This record gives sequence, C-alpha cells and structure tokens, in this order.
Amino acid sequence: MRRCRVPTLGEWSGGPATRTEGRHARSRSAGPSPRVVVANALEGQRCHFVPGPLDSLHGARTEDVEILYTQAKEAYFSGIPILSDDDFDNIESLLRYEKSSLVSKGPRCSLRGLNIYSDASLDKGQTFLLASFWSFLSVLSYGCAARSLPGMLHAEAFDTLNVVVGLGFFSAFFRCLLNVLKGNEVAVKGNCPNCGEEVYAFADFKDVEEEECETECLCHMCRRPLVYRITKHKGIIRPIANGEWAYGKIYSKSIAEDYSP
Repeated sequence: MRRCRVPTLGEWSGGPATRTEGRHARSRSAGPSPRVVVANALEGQRCHFVPGPLDSLHGARTEDVEILYTQAKEAYFSGIPILSDDDFDNIESLLRYEKSSLVSKGPRCSLRGLNIYSDASLDKGQTFLLASFWSFLSVLSYGCAARSLPGMLHAEAFDTLNVVVGLGFFSAFFRCLLNVLKGNEVAVKGNCPNCGEEVYAFADFKDVEEEECETECLCHMCRRPLVYRITKHKGIIRPIANGEWAYGKIYSKSIAEDYSP
C-alpha cells in the first residue's frame, strides 16, 4: 500500500493536487495519522483522504469510502494496486454493510472457478419470521409443560410425561431461537445464477466466532443445485443491526447435463 504525505488543513484548502508526493511516497513512521491519504495509481496528482486509518474506516462517511474503493479498484485493474488484498476486502465488506450500490452486482462468471455466481444479501424478513417461528414453538411447549405441572406434583404419570416432554421440546426450540438472535442462523436471498429468479436459503454458522459458512439447496424454479457461501460482517453478531451484516455469493453447481453433447 502506497501513501502520500498528509497535508495540513491549510495545504489541503490550497489544493491537494500540488501537495501530494505521488505514488512513490512513503508512509510516516511515527504511527497512524488521524487522516489517511491514498494516492491514485492512475493519476498520481490526485489524493483522497478519509477520517481515520484504513483499519478503522467505520467512522468515515460512506461517500469517502466509495471514492476510495473506486480509486483502489481502478488502480488494481491498471496493474499497480494501491491497497493490499485484505484492505480492499475490508473496504468492500464495509460498503456491503452500508448497502452501497457500488458492490451490488448481478449474475456473472468466475474466471477462476469457471462457474456462474451472483450476490447474496441478508433477508431480514425471513430472519424475523424464523425467529418468530422458534418463539412460538418455545412458548407453546413451555405452556404445555406448565399446564401439566400440577398433575406432576400429584404423581400422575401422564402429566409427568407431559412435563418432561414439554420441557425437552422447550429446551430445543429455545436453543434454536438463541441461534437466530445471536446471528448464528440467518436467512439470505439473491438471484439464481442460472434462471435469474429470486431464491433464498438459511445459513447456519456453527458458533458466534465463525465468520463463514456454506450451504446447498435447489432453485425452486429451474431446480438447479446452488451453493451459498455466506460471510458474517466482523463485529456484528445480532440481526438487529441496520446494515447488511451477512452477505455472500450464490454459485451455480455443475451437473452431468452440463457436459453432455
């Protein structure tokens, strides 16, 4: 990553085009500055700055991050990247969280895997319905167990069985509800890479610390096997956030008919 010297407020107001040191400038050795200035590799006389170091862009305006993302993308395609792969992925992840249109794309072909894929985003409606479903079953099972509790106290075998079974179901349903509330189970949606229809699936993360998961299902229209590879935004573990805290890609899985003459 190449950085140019950070101008003062007076220098910046006088025109950043004459104050940058080009793409060959070195970063300061005294530690991260309060403002990060990244030079455009295509146009060495242009710089854009955001209020904070690259590893903490959450306080920056979305417009500033979008400009930085565009410059980094153009520089990458020119063959002279100005950001490392990790920094670029972090910026793209932040823009997905902010629902930026720059990172929203339609179905396209992967040159590396030679398969078609599309973007997947968080389906808050389905996630809310999933949480409501587990909540209803939890309340229902607990109510059945509580209703039979007086009979259990009088040593009635049928009521005792109802309490044991009801509490068992309640424990299982409540764990499922906690998985949704913690963000371990989410609903995602996107366009089928094969037919273009909207599809959705439920992604299940094994624990809170896990940031990626993979699930498979069939398209309900063309019956094409699909693979969902979902990533959870770092630091976000609850589905009450306003941003797109879970996102990923939907890949079209190859089948035998694809290779038939």
